[in-house]
Amino acid sequence: MDESLSYHHAGKEGLTTRKQERKQEGKQEGKQEGKQEGKQERKQEGKQEGKQEGKQERKQEGKQEGKQEGKQEGKQEGKQEGKQEGKQEGKQEGKQEGKQEGKQERKARREGKKE
Repeated sequence: MDESLSYHHAGKEGLTTRKQERKQEGKQEGKQEGKQEGKQERKQEGKQEGKQEGKQERKQEGKQEGKQEGKQEGKQEGKQEGKQEGKQEGKQEGKQEGKQEGKQERKARREGKKE
């Protein structure tokens, strides 16, 4: 009777120990998986944020460069047009003055012939 009782007790103890081990293993696995998932999520978030920031910076730089180029081209075109207009006006004025002087000279010659 004493023997069977101690045997039964030993069996129960073995069960408890096995239960304890399984609990410990499950806990360990859960901890590991949680750690892994957390790592993965943080990596993903970091990647996403980095991508976003990079995109933002490139957009900003592109905007800046575009603005700069546009300004440069506008300046260039304005300079070109101004030069063109100045040339045109100068030509026009020169033509006008030449016409005027020619008229003046003809008048002077006619008057010289009269005298």
